[in-house]
Amino acid sequence: IDTMEQNAKARIEIVDKMKELEKPVDTVEQIDKRLKDISALKNNPAVNDSLGSKLKELLTLYTKQKKKLAEEEKKTHDEQEAAEKKAYEDFKAKIEDLRKKMDWKAMLRECDILLGRPGGLQYQEEADKIKEEAKAAMEELKARERKRNEWQILNDDSSMWERTGDSKSEIYVDEEKKIILKNPNSS
Repeated sequence: IDTMEQNAKARIEIVDKMKELEKPVDTVEQIDKRLKDISALKNNPAVNDSLGSKLKELLTLYTKQKKKLAEEEKKTHDEQEAAEKKAYEDFKAKIEDLRKKMDWKAMLRECDILLGRPGGLQYQEEADKIKEEAKAAMEELKARERKRNEWQILNDDSSMWERTGDSKSEIYVDEEKKIILKNPNSS
């Protein structure tokens, strides 16, 4: 009689636990926990055929739900991967277009935008190379512009300039378009 009473109490506890297990869950982790709990209950000696079949139903239900969630998660992952790949392809196309247009500042902006996106850090090395290229091109353009300004100012005002003898003086124009005479031999 004591054994029967203990089994009856154990079955009541199992039924109460099963009611908790029947509550809906949303994540794979929650489902995994439910599946472990169901397995533990199935191994309880107090489980009779009726409770065993109910536990089997719960086990089947959660197994199907886990499979469905895994498929949805894979689909979402694949969609994210495809979107990321498309964004990267769009980035590369923009960079090539900007390179042809020699729009170096826009190239720098596009690299920053790419690196700011989720998952963008995987392109850090390539973006750094593109940034270096753009910065070097910008420096080259500045140097050409500076030379052009010097040439233009010096040639426009060439009547004012005269070199005599073996002068090592250099004449150049600074960024504010001031004409500078520099002699490395003098202080």
